[in-house]
Amino acid sequence: MKFQCSDLKRQRSDLKQQSSRLKQQSSRLKRQSSRLKQQSSHLKRQSSDLKQQSSHLKQQSSRLKQQSSHLKRQNSRLK
Repeated sequence: MKFQCSDLKRQRSDLKQQSSRLKQQSSRLKRQSSRLKQQSSHLKRQSSDLKQQSSHLKQQSSRLKQQSSHLKRQNSRLK
C-alpha cells in the first residue's frame, strides 16, 4: 500500500510537471502565432504597396512612350 501511495504521488508530480511544460509550450506557440500573423499582415501591406508602385510605373512608362513618339513625329516634321 505504501509503495502504491508513493508511486501515485510521483505520478501526480510528473503529470503536474508535464502540464506545466505543455502550458509553457502553448504560451510560446501563441506568441509565435501572433508574431507570424503580424508578419503576414505586414507582408500583405508591402505587397499591396508594391502593386500600386508597379501600376504607377507602368502608367509613367506609357506616358513617356507617348511623349517619345510625339517628339519623334515632331522631329521628323522639322527635318
